[in-house]
Amino acid sequence: MPPKFPVKDPHLSRRPHRFARMALCLWLALPLLAPFSARSESEAAAPRPNIILIFTDDQGYHDLGCFGSETIKTPHLDQMAEEGLRLTSFYAQPVCGVSRAALMTGSYPIRVGEPGNVKHLHTIPHPEEVTMAEVLKSAGYATALIGKWHLTEKKAGAPGGFDPDTMPNAQGFDYYFGTPLYNGATVRVEDSAFRSPLFRNQEVVVGAVESWDHITRDYTREALAWIDRQHATEQPFFLYLAHNLPHIPLGASEEFRGKSAYGPYGDAIEEIDWSCGEILKHLRELELDDNTLVIYTSDNGPWVETTKGMKPDGAAFIPRDHSGTADPLRGWKMSAWDGGCRVPCLVRWPGQVPAGRVSDEVLSTMDLLPTFAHLAGAALPEGRPLDGRDASAFLTGKTDASPRDEYLYYTGCLLTGVRSGPWKLVLPRPANPPGTGWWGRMIEAVPETQLFNLNEDPGETTNVAAQHPEAVASLMKRIERAREELGDIDRTGTGARFFEKGERKLQSPLKGASEKSPSLSAKPVAPKYDGAEPAGNLRFTFESGDLDGWTVTDGSLGQPISEAVSLPRWPGKPFNREGGHHLSTIDTGSGASDKQTGAVESPPFTIQGEKASFLVSGGYQEGKLYVALCDAATGEALLKAGGPSGPQMKRIDWDVSPWKDRNAFLRVVDESTGGWGHLCFDDFSIQGTLLASADGDAAEAKPKGPTAPKAAPPNKAPNTPKEAAPALGEVFGTQTSESGIRHSFLITGHATVIIGEDGRVLWQAPGRSRDGFVLENGNVLVSHGREAKEYTRDNPPQVVWSYTLSPENKELGTVLRLPNGNTLTVERGEKPRLLEIAPDGKTLAVEVPLQPDSDNAHLQTRMARKLPSGNYLVPHLLGFAIKEYQPDGTVVKTFRTDLPELGGREEENWPFTAIRLGNGNTLVNLTHGNKVVEFDADGKVVWRVDNADVDGRISDACGGQRLLNGNTVICSYGQKDPGKTKIFEIDRQKHVIWEYKNPQLSGIHEIHVLTTNGDPVPWPPLK
Repeated sequence: MPPKFPVKDPHLSRRPHRFARMALCLWLALPLLAPFSARSESEAAAPRPNIILIFTDDQGYHDLGCFGSETIKTPHLDQMAEEGLRLTSFYAQPVCGVSRAALMTGSYPIRVGEPGNVKHLHTIPHPEEVTMAEVLKSAGYATALIGKWHLTEKKAGAPGGFDPDTMPNAQGFDYYFGTPLYNGATVRVEDSAFRSPLFRNQEVVVGAVESWDHITRDYTREALAWIDRQHATEQPFFLYLAHNLPHIPLGASEEFRGKSAYGPYGDAIEEIDWSCGEILKHLRELELDDNTLVIYTSDNGPWVETTKGMKPDGAAFIPRDHSGTADPLRGWKMSAWDGGCRVPCLVRWPGQVPAGRVSDEVLSTMDLLPTFAHLAGAALPEGRPLDGRDASAFLTGKTDASPRDEYLYYTGCLLTGVRSGPWKLVLPRPANPPGTGWWGRMIEAVPETQLFNLNEDPGETTNVAAQHPEAVASLMKRIERAREELGDIDRTGTGARFFEKGERKLQSPLKGASEKSPSLSAKPVAPKYDGAEPAGNLRFTFESGDLDGWTVTDGSLGQPISEAVSLPRWPGKPFNREGGHHLSTIDTGSGASDKQTGAVESPPFTIQGEKASFLVSGGYQEGKLYVALCDAATGEALLKAGGPSGPQMKRIDWDVSPWKDRNAFLRVVDESTGGWGHLCFDDFSIQGTLLASADGDAAEAKPKGPTAPKAAPPNKAPNTPKEAAPALGEVFGTQTSESGIRHSFLITGHATVIIGEDGRVLWQAPGRSRDGFVLENGNVLVSHGREAKEYTRDNPPQVVWSYTLSPENKELGTVLRLPNGNTLTVERGEKPRLLEIAPDGKTLAVEVPLQPDSDNAHLQTRMARKLPSGNYLVPHLLGFAIKEYQPDGTVVKTFRTDLPELGGREEENWPFTAIRLGNGNTLVNLTHGNKVVEFDADGKVVWRVDNADVDGRISDACGGQRLLNGNTVICSYGQKDPGKTKIFEIDRQKHVIWEYKNPQLSGIHEIHVLTTNGDPVPWPPLK
């Protein structure tokens, strides 16, 4: 049988040819492809270079000195940049395995053939794919891989459990020393049972790596020894040095551990820099320097999940000093933004690659295979289209233009956008798109087609699609060509390679979602309602299509009332609901996601019967996923239930006779993000009466869809049983002060209460809140999750003004009554914007588009304020920035909170509250950073307080206030220890003047001090 493609020595490749040759005419006809050009006679006469490709793992764009890092020292790589070419628009792929497949095959991974025609989340090239090593080997090069492979398939009984046909020695590498997969997926090796083996060729030399501290030093030693062996033979060589670091778990040898200003991640990079210096020095010593092309780059952007999926309430995952930085780019590993796939790249070849050159021309890892082939005089496989372009003339300075005129953004098999020149087009998509598997958790929703000018806006902050329709139209033509030839998540391309019979299969299949639109099915399907008789007169069926008085009290649920007929994966099992709507925690509005979390509560009612009945499905997890009947006075869960782990709802009947004549409400809680981790709920019925609304109107009980009150009664609990709302007059916490200071104050957060100077509750509003102020007329303005309301100070409070969140967004943030009578608020979600609402509660008097740095609605922004100048001060949490906006949306000033002197991003200095002071300075609370910082007008830190100053009193600094006496009041969101301080006041010298403790309370968003020892406390003048 012939080898894979023509080779000079028939012994260099012995595997049988198992695929039908693709038509060469297809290759020449398609505009995405560039043919391979042979070397000219003069080039062919020149010595063929040795090639060393150094590939790091999960290194951020910013994380070299020559790419802007001030905390990671990389003198050897910086010198390499001075001696060669630095590429600033160099692209890989967004995840490890697919990135290595693109590098080795010169093709987009969606094109690459895989065993069984399965498109794996980490691509496994079919044994019949032709690799970079095989191409160079065919031209007489010695080849070696030292480091991580990550392109192999598991096979029981094989060495180390990996199929030899998919290991490096069978894919063109003469010599192999390294790991077949990755380090692991935990911060510390001991946190997981996973241990990677270490191979030398086909032999396992270390069964389970227990520490990564010496892996860089080991690889360097192996690389230098292998270069020595090739030097003795005078055979041209190709060395692929694929470092395992800085992927977690990290490691560094004793010489580097603890030395970097960036922590363990910086230690790993600085040791890799040392390794590169050793290799370059050795090339000079062997007089190989002038005939060796060395390229340094990374497989993808940084893995920055401080919590899984970056969920604000998720379990801690990767500390910031264990992961990199993509600045100034947007995004991270696994994302479809540039920060996921645009990586640093350095090219050095003395005498051939001009020194000191910097280029922003687009190039990619796919281009290296045809480039190396051209320089080596090697033939590319016949009749097999590649996506890489020969860039030898560009790299050697014969032309300033890259041969690549576009880059397609694929996240696995999902096509998300395209770049050509400065323009990047981003396609609409849901969050965590179907088919992207485990790494879809880091893919944010894009509600509409977006266009960015990357030359002017590398952070992808400003959508200019409306201003440049011609660019959008041109790029869409490229998208359509790519879909036709390469394919997409819902289609197989005409140019995809298959070496086995059968159709393409996704490892993470769409499972029933429409191929054209992988979203929740809305096709009419005959329902299978059980026809149960109602248990009483009071019934919730959601047939109005609205929440019917229910309230989303926590989290962010895209579409809590769903019309979807079935789950995407279960179209044959439609929801057996009562009508055409049901309550859902999985419907995002553009698809389905178990990653959504939240809580929904019913209006309160009096139990007057002995039975309650309802339908529920989606699973049950104690404390995380359940439906509860709760006591309205205490919030205590009286009964709990869940549904089956399946798509169809189960009828639950409760005996509620022990609580007859008790006031109660229903709570639906979803804090689960895996497995059957959602709830579908419908058709609740009971004999009962809705309680009076906060507006004072009696709610009439109807057979279906009751007209529910807009707010719960004053004694209704906040949203977790552990934090029951106080009763009026109840002593709610204690104040202490050596000088006898006593404050009254409004708390907004998990409770919405005014506390008197004696510690008693003077007033309360129902439910949780985001922000609030006591107005000059004595009323209280409060922002809830989806509504802003002005309450009277009556008992119970009456609602005299309200505004409801617009449907395209998910959460309201700040609320502030302005001198002109308008109400300032911020909407977060698909259309983040700052609004001034007219006094009628409906008219938008001012609308300011915001530029957050994340699609995570919960973390886009928090407490915005309007300045006397007419501008607006807005903190953006994940952007580590406070931006001052003009009314037209122009940002005129930005304060950074990731300054090195504040600990940078490693300390998660997320700005939560920003207040412009009378002296022109800005006071900022940094929630995860546990700091309060005062900036001057130039953004310099002039005063700060952290836990070292106040004996650990800060735990997620959210709210704050600067008093007229110069003191600062700080409240903590996260102090759940009953004995911990919740609010405290400090003077300029950071002495604690006053503090408030409350064993019943955590989760304070904002604080408004009202009186001190009986005297009103005005806000200080704002500049």
